[in-house]
Amino acid sequence: MPSTTAIALLILRVSFGLTLAAHGVHKAVAMAGDSGTFLHSAGGPFWAWGAVAGELLGGLGLAVGFMTRLAGVGVAVVMIGVVLKFHLPLWRSIGTGAGGPLEYPALLAAIGLAFAVGGPGPISLDGAIRGRGRRGRVALR
Repeated sequence: MPSTTAIALLILRVSFGLTLAAHGVHKAVAMAGDSGTFLHSAGGPFWAWGAVAGELLGGLGLAVGFMTRLAGVGVAVVMIGVVLKFHLPLWRSIGTGAGGPLEYPALLAAIGLAFAVGGPGPISLDGAIRGRGRRGRVALR
């Protein structure tokens, strides 16, 4: 029986990963069908596709627990970029209703870093590939 900590990590990792992947899908659809608004606001195709990859691929990797540490780093890098490019310049407007608050993307960056440092937990594809959970048991049964 998995520990409550393993189950808690699973819930956090899957919900966080699917939320990010949904944001990535939204951006990819916007890039495929709009007049370039997102491409322009993101700073060009390189940065726009980087955001899509970080959110979509990083989110999916986190959701299933595959290459979790790398996915966490990717998500953190994208979210730190979002904070620095879009939210930090508007920091004086926090609490006024104008501009964008930076706490949400900063929180996403912190969660990504937490998975980069701590790993996925034993109930994950990474755990199954390793062939064991924390206590030497098979992670997925």
